[in-house]
Amino acid sequence: MSIFKIEWDNVVENLSYSEFRKTKAGLEARLMAYLRSIIAPVQDISDNLYNLQDSTMSFLNYNGQHLSLVNYLNNLYDNTQRRIYITENNIINGSILIDLYLQGETDPSPLSVYLQGEDSDIPFSLYLQGETIGTTHNFTINIPASISFDSTTLIRLVKNYSEAAKTFNIIIF
Repeated sequence: MSIFKIEWDNVVENLSYSEFRKTKAGLEARLMAYLRSIIAPVQDISDNLYNLQDSTMSFLNYNGQHLSLVNYLNNLYDNTQRRIYITENNIINGSILIDLYLQGETDPSPLSVYLQGEDSDIPFSLYLQGETIGTTHNFTINIPASISFDSTTLIRLVKNYSEAAKTFNIIIF
């Protein structure tokens, strides 16, 4: 129970004079019904304020960090199995060039790797799992195909928490 959740009917009853609460027959007095009708708009405003406080507190529980964002998405869409995850993209920017050579070499020639018997070498990139070169998105949200979601709602929810300059894509696996 929250201190913001106030039952104004109980407040009116507790603050009214005890002889005005019940009739001699034990029924509720007409004055109490009148007081409840007066306090009803206040109860509506109080309920709206409580709902606003509750939604604001649940919004503030999460932030743009990927672990927090993963928890948020799993709480919304996959609360039991928690299969939604985020992978980082563009960890090593495509502009970084890494030369591979021995420690004693000062001016290494380009490294070519290919099988014996091949006449032309094909350039390739070395990177860790999860790293990609030249992608336009900063991170990827991976969602199982069995989870149903509205993509525009998901994009709006993720943009609430992610930084303004960050871009992302959604992959269904």
